[in-house]
Amino acid sequence: MSSQHTISGSKIAIRADASTPIGYGHLMRCLTLAGELREAGAKVFFLCRELPGNLNARICEQGFELTVLPDHCVSKAKQEFKNPYAAWLGCTVQEDAADCDAILSSKGGADILIVDNYALDAEWEMLMRQHARVIMVIDDLAAFKHDCDLLLDQNFYLRQNRYAGLVPSHCRVLTGPRHALLRREFAEAKKTLRKRNGELKKILLSFGGSDPDNETAKALVGLETLRDIELDVVIGAAHPDKDGIRKWVEQHPNARLHIQSNRMAELMAAADLGIGFGGSTNWERCFLGLPCLVVVPAENERQLNEDLATSGAIKLLGFIEKLRPEDYARAVASLTVGELVKISEAASGLVPGGGPQIVINELQQLLQR
Repeated sequence: MSSQHTISGSKIAIRADASTPIGYGHLMRCLTLAGELREAGAKVFFLCRELPGNLNARICEQGFELTVLPDHCVSKAKQEFKNPYAAWLGCTVQEDAADCDAILSSKGGADILIVDNYALDAEWEMLMRQHARVIMVIDDLAAFKHDCDLLLDQNFYLRQNRYAGLVPSHCRVLTGPRHALLRREFAEAKKTLRKRNGELKKILLSFGGSDPDNETAKALVGLETLRDIELDVVIGAAHPDKDGIRKWVEQHPNARLHIQSNRMAELMAAADLGIGFGGSTNWERCFLGLPCLVVVPAENERQLNEDLATSGAIKLLGFIEKLRPEDYARAVASLTVGELVKISEAASGLVPGGGPQIVINELQQLLQR
């Protein structure tokens, strides 16, 4: 185990994955934090599995060291895991821990280990204790116990103290969107952001990087009649209906397609309304004051989005399985100028920015204990 007492010069390991069922949000927020840690002088490396629809290439493109964890028998993982997110991991907790143990041992440990994976909890973290002075968990669920020194949940919930009894007494818990891990491009986009006055001329449609159920196609059918509104459609490179979406956009002159876009901040700033899933993207849209119709893709995001809607920061469209194409057009048509302005103001007030630096400052203090 290393003994560095400052972020500058420290060794930081990140255990996170992206895949079609997991989505891209976990890895993308880890990449954001990794970039800021590197700017602060840390040496950051990733431990990831090569799951279907992964983003491992992006890690390398951004100049980070990546160790790909070995494949295991997924069927065995399904039998042994009690965690409902077991299939996301691709192996058992014990197998994952053994793989990470071998890699971290070969690297002489780490000063900080950051983990962002719903399938890994206190059992895995205890096995990693010998390799890291500080363990940080990034979570959204408040459903499992964690053995960590710092926990980040950047989500908005009306109920406080969601992690009471789930983390050690010494653990620092950072909650709420003021800690959101936003990329620097969003701060740059906000500098020139026009005042949002409730006009609705351009919609940004984005259901994340994977969109395994192809909600994009359903929404496009519903938005077919909105010929006077410009439409930016964003999908991932591994979208299951990429050719079908491309064909639809080609037939509609008011629409533009963006595949695996690195211009999300620019697109959000230019839009008057967003339509998509919640999750980490909520905080990007909120930071730029972009009103949004939010679709709930899974039960684990229901409470978050219901609480956000109660706060006025989003308008909740409903659960993915209950939505019909016409619900999209009806929801857009029902929006008023005053409602769009109110949502924008409530949203921007939730996310002041600067979240990565707050996290880095906390990690710095923990290293100096």
